[in-house]
Amino acid sequence: VDLSNTATCDTPVTIASNAAWLSVAPVSATLVATTPTLVTLNFDTASLAPGVYNATVTASSVRGASATVAVALTVVADPVIALSTNSIVATVDAGTTSSIPFTVSNTGEQALNYSATADVAWLSLSPAAGSLAGGASEEVSVIVDATGLAPAIDPYLATITVEDPNAPN
Repeated sequence: VDLSNTATCDTPVTIASNAAWLSVAPVSATLVATTPTLVTLNFDTASLAPGVYNATVTASSVRGASATVAVALTVVADPVIALSTNSIVATVDAGTTSSIPFTVSNTGEQALNYSATADVAWLSLSPAAGSLAGGASEEVSVIVDATGLAPAIDPYLATITVEDPNAPN
């Protein structure tokens, strides 16, 4: 925010916000006649729930004059990863390939930019990454490639990870 002084003399001011989530820098300045002074607004959303927040920033001079700027902040929910299943069981004949679908959904509000990985070479995912708007979902295929696997009595085990560094889960 630029503060300007329309007076013909320099004017000392204090600058303050009326909300704990909004701070200003600097908190005091001398407004030089006809030269704007930049005031930086800092938003701390760590303790805010999603919603709309309103505040004011006021610059007050020692002479009693003041100017107020209205500030509106909209906080949206983080992306949230939701999976249609937490376990996949596949029976695949040795030497063949099979595909099993599951769904990745974003139950949050912000965009979900996910990546999906497997911890073994015989599993792949398609798509292996995607971007989902809030409320959107898409199908991901787990491709089991048993062409290099020997028949086994005990199951082959693997872990699939779906993640976005901005999602809290």
